[in-house]
Amino acid sequence: MCRVKDRLAGGYQGNCWSASTGEYSISAGYHWLQAPHPHVLWYHDVWDSWVIPKQAFIGWLIHRNALNTRSKLCKLGLSTTASCVLCETGEETHDHLFWDCVYSSKIIAGLELLLQLKLTGHSTSYSKLQKRVCRVVKMAAWYAIWMERNSASLEFAICRPEKLTQRIQHQVHGRLVEKLSNCTIPSDCSWLSKINIICSFCT
Repeated sequence: MCRVKDRLAGGYQGNCWSASTGEYSISAGYHWLQAPHPHVLWYHDVWDSWVIPKQAFIGWLIHRNALNTRSKLCKLGLSTTASCVLCETGEETHDHLFWDCVYSSKIIAGLELLLQLKLTGHSTSYSKLQKRVCRVVKMAAWYAIWMERNSASLEFAICRPEKLTQRIQHQVHGRLVEKLSNCTIPSDCSWLSKINIICSFCT
């Protein structure tokens, strides 16, 4: 068996990583062994600590076009149709399902109305908190849309967009109440109050 120490003996001396500039930790050595990862603009949108992990995972798959949409399954010969199960008016690709689908668009529009903010194309006038809440809501919406899509594929029944929007709103409300701890900016406090989220620091 070839050990890492033997493989990289030139940079390993005295049971530690070494180089002319100093020593490296095991963590640094591990990261050095990994292939470089290109920077992606959506990283912080997905892997925000306020986003529920399972929702972040689905968001990650969406950005990587890695979900098994009907379009992909059809090309693999695993589906007899590529039409969107939620609206039946377009090919079920990632772009269609989460951006162009009539059903999904109603949910996003409903959530934007509740937030009084756009979930995409954030304005430079949005506060840091507002941008973060938008990330939480968008990941929650995408997750709910994907789960509803799966449910509709199996059960041939679709929840009304208004009802699913309310379900997302309730879940997000609970998550934000859990995470909010130090809102002291008056404009943020006023906005939270308008969208019916009361922070103890705002009262």
